[in-house]
Amino acid sequence: MNGRYIEVRRSPLPDGGVVMVLTDITEREVTQAALAEQQAKLALVLERTEQGFWYIDNDLRTTDANPAMCRMLGLSREAMLGRSIFDFVDDANATIFKLHAQLRAQGQAEGYEIALRRDDGSLVHCFNNATPLVDADGHKVGALGMFSDISAQKRAEHQARRANELLAQKSQVLSATLDILDQGVLSVDQHGRCNAWNRRFLELLQLPESLMRGFPTLDEVRRFQSDHEHFGPRLEGLDEAGREAHQRFLRGEPDNLAPRYLRRRTDGTVVEVVTHLADGGSMVRTYTDMTARHQAEAALIAARDEAERANRAKSDFLSRMSHELRTPMNAILGFGQLLDADAADPLSPGQRQRVQQLMRGGHHLLVLINEVLDIARIEAGTLHLDLHPVDVAALARDCVALVQPVAQVRGVQLTDGTADGPCMAQADATRLKQVLLNLLSNAIKFNRADGQVRLTCRRDADAVVIEVSDEGPGIDA
Repeated sequence: MNGRYIEVRRSPLPDGGVVMVLTDITEREVTQAALAEQQAKLALVLERTEQGFWYIDNDLRTTDANPAMCRMLGLSREAMLGRSIFDFVDDANATIFKLHAQLRAQGQAEGYEIALRRDDGSLVHCFNNATPLVDADGHKVGALGMFSDISAQKRAEHQARRANELLAQKSQVLSATLDILDQGVLSVDQHGRCNAWNRRFLELLQLPESLMRGFPTLDEVRRFQSDHEHFGPRLEGLDEAGREAHQRFLRGEPDNLAPRYLRRRTDGTVVEVVTHLADGGSMVRTYTDMTARHQAEAALIAARDEAERANRAKSDFLSRMSHELRTPMNAILGFGQLLDADAADPLSPGQRQRVQQLMRGGHHLLVLINEVLDIARIEAGTLHLDLHPVDVAALARDCVALVQPVAQVRGVQLTDGTADGPCMAQADATRLKQVLLNLLSNAIKFNRADGQVRLTCRRDADAVVIEVSDEGPGIDA
C-alpha cells in the first residue's frame, strides 16, 4: 500500500474470530532487493571477468570457482568441486601453497606466483592474491584465491631471458674473438661515443683501460693521445684528398672521415687506421701494426736499388771493356791482314800459317767481345733489332756451311734439310745468324761420336719454321 510492504499475520480465535497483526517490512524488502541486485551484479562480474576466483574451505577443498578459473584449469565447475587444491599442483608448487596457507593463518597474506597443473599435465602460470573468508560471527570458513593467468608474461620473460643469455653468449664469443685478433678494433656510435673495443686497440694506441671504462667520446680519446704525445704529427700513405679529409676529421667537421691513413707512434711503430662507416652515422675502425711490413718494404726497396745500381755498374763495365778490347783487337786484325796481303814482302808458308791462325783467333775473340757488348746492350735496354726481309733458307744454309768443318772434326754428320727456294721472313739477319750458329754449335758440341745433327727450314702458312735436332744427351737443366 502506497508503495510500502506490509506483512499480515492472522491468528484464529476460539470464538471464531481472527486476530490480524500488520507489520511494515518495506525497509527489509528494499534491503533484500538491493542485496539481490548486488549479488546478481557480482555473479555477472564473476562470470565475465578474465580473473579466476577459486573458493576453498578450511580443509583447502574447492567450494566454488568462476568460469575463468575453470577455463584456466580446463575443467568444469562440477569437476572442481570438492577437490583439494593440491590436486592441481606438483610437489614444488604444493610447497608454495602450504607456505602461503600458513601465512594467511598468521594474517600475513600476500600475492605470489604459482604454476597450476591441468589434467593433461600442462602448466598454467598464475599470480594469486588470496584472502581469508569469515562468516557473520567472524569465524574463518575458508579462503578466496584470485588468480591471474600470467603464462604469456612468463613466456615473454623466458624468451627475453633466453635472448639475453644468447646475447651474452654471443657477446662473450665476440669479445673473445676480438681479443685474439692481431688488429685493434674500435666501435663508435652515431654520437661519437666509443661503445666497444678490444685489447689490441688499447695496446696499439697506448691507452689505459681506465680511460675506456667511462665509454669516452672519440674526441676525448684524441685529446688524451695529444696530451701524452703518443703519435707524431707526420702522416703517411695519404693522397692529397685523403690528407684534406683527415684534417677535416681532426677539426671535427662532418663528412670528414679519411677511409685509410697511416700514423707513426713516437716509438717508431707504424699503425694503419681503416674506417668503415655504417648506417645511422656509426662506424668501426681497425688498427693494424704495419711496422714489420714497412721495414720489409724498405729493405726490399733498398735491395732493389742496390741490385739496380750493381747491374748498371756491371753493364757500364761490360760496355766500356768491350769497347776498350775491340779497339786493339781491330788493330791486331788489321796488321795481320796487312802482313797476309803484303805482295812486296810476302810471308813464308810457315809465317802465313801462323798469321792466319792469329787472325782466326782474333776474329773469334772479336766475336766474343761483340757478344759481351750485346749482353750489355740487352741489359741496358739499348739493343735494337734491324728488321728487314731475309731469306731464312739461304741464311740457314750459310750457317751449316760455317759449322761443317767443326762437325767433321768431331765426327758428327751435319745434314742440311732446308727447303728448296727462298723462305722469306721479317728478321734481323745478324741476330738470327747468331742464334742458328749457337744452336748448331751446341748440337755438335754436346752430341755423341758418329751422331747426327739435322737442320730444317720450311714455310708453314704465314710463318717460317726452323728446327735443329741432334742425337746427343743434351745439356743438364
